[in-house]
Amino acid sequence: MLDITKDAQKFIEKLPPKQSKQIIMSIFKLSNNPFPNDYKHLSGHPNCYRIDCGEYRICYKVFEKDVFIIVIGIRNDDDVYKKIERKIYLFKRKKKKKKKFFFGGGGGCKKKKRRN
Repeated sequence: MLDITKDAQKFIEKLPPKQSKQIIMSIFKLSNNPFPNDYKHLSGHPNCYRIDCGEYRICYKVFEKDVFIIVIGIRNDDDVYKKIERKIYLFKRKKKKKKKFFFGGGGGCKKKKRRN
């Protein structure tokens, strides 16, 4: 399965057709092979990798067979890595919230009211 953030989608939509096609092809190749020959591991982030696509960098996270495209940015720009930090932090928070929802004690459980 392949998933992409809204920010990454917006970035692709703003690109000229030639570059957007090139990036989209690279992303679809990642769904078949998440570890191409030119991938690099992002230090400090488990299961996070990057590939270079022309003058752009695609950063992604791999879960078993699922690929999650986090950020796409200009290759020589350090802002890409700052965005990764924020996206991974937000992704972890969403993941924790989902776990509470799905594993919240089964069907029919009710929320407890707080006592003051």
